[in-house]
Amino acid sequence: MKHPEGIDERLRLPPDAFEDVLLHRQATDIQHATLGAGENEISLEFAHMDYLVNEPFNIRAGILLIPIGKFNLLHDSPLNDLTDRPLVAQFVIPSTMSETGAGFYGTFYPGRTSKLDYELYFTTGPCGYDPDGTPRINEESGTKNSRQRKCESTADGFDINNGKAVSGRLAFSPMLGVEVAGSTYYGNSSPSSYNPLSITAIDWTLQKGPFELIGEAAWSYARGNSRAIPNNTIGGGVPTGTFLTGVNTLNSFAGPPQRMNGYYIQANYHFMPSFLANWAPKRFGEGSTFTAVLRYDRVNLNMDNKGENEGNLEQISFGLNYRPVEDAVFKMSYQYMPMAFNPNSGQRIHDNAFVISAATYF
Repeated sequence: MKHPEGIDERLRLPPDAFEDVLLHRQATDIQHATLGAGENEISLEFAHMDYLVNEPFNIRAGILLIPIGKFNLLHDSPLNDLTDRPLVAQFVIPSTMSETGAGFYGTFYPGRTSKLDYELYFTTGPCGYDPDGTPRINEESGTKNSRQRKCESTADGFDINNGKAVSGRLAFSPMLGVEVAGSTYYGNSSPSSYNPLSITAIDWTLQKGPFELIGEAAWSYARGNSRAIPNNTIGGGVPTGTFLTGVNTLNSFAGPPQRMNGYYIQANYHFMPSFLANWAPKRFGEGSTFTAVLRYDRVNLNMDNKGENEGNLEQISFGLNYRPVEDAVFKMSYQYMPMAFNPNSGQRIHDNAFVISAATYF
């Protein structure tokens, strides 16, 4: 949990607390009050069953949140201090990324103040191609459309490729307030050939009193994404391995991207002015806090297309939010985008936006 004081709630449960316990978890998520014409989305992001053996080893199965990076695991709006998700978590890691599968997780305590968490899952894998063989990974949306539930003519839980995926995350916390983690995802994205999608990420959290520094960096590689797969029907069918110029939505002379990367760095400062606490203790008392936020985002959605800038995006966000309680937040932020792209006009632009939102659990 997140606290103004920067406290990391760490609890070691006794061994018998895990014996013969079967824990059910499920969640639905309602986001984005408006959608485009003809768009409807009611989605079960994750619903899994945990069998708790002991703290170092437990079993999980169902629709799982893929443990690639930390943001994908903690993506709920009430948990985050800015309205928009980081660019790297939108385009390189396609949050929210969930798949049907099973695996293991647990916690070890290698030292008096240290903690080691791990997750390892086997799942159905990504959806990298439309039924006609057109790559779903491109410069405009990154890996976003390769998520299982976004695949055309399929539903959550269906096998949509030629193999399974494996994912895992290892997080080490040497002391309270410090955590560094590495994670990876690897799975075939093609229904008729071997074209794996791999994503590797690192994330970090540093807390000291009211200050917090968090971030994430990720690299993705969609092998063979720029070339035609077997049994495609693009333009009546093109030979397997043909370089797909003209399929890329942003540059008709380049091929769909294979390599992408990105990162974000975010600084938070939690505070509560004493005059507000004295003036209205019921509104600004214990449990409530303000947070000032500064975040820098950068992604490159086509590292293979050198010399072109369509896939380069950059954003700087300044935010301020108020939490009357931990699980409810009112947010406002200003976004300046020195590197943006307008897909409607096909032009590079500078952009900015002022964003207000509210989020809570119910």
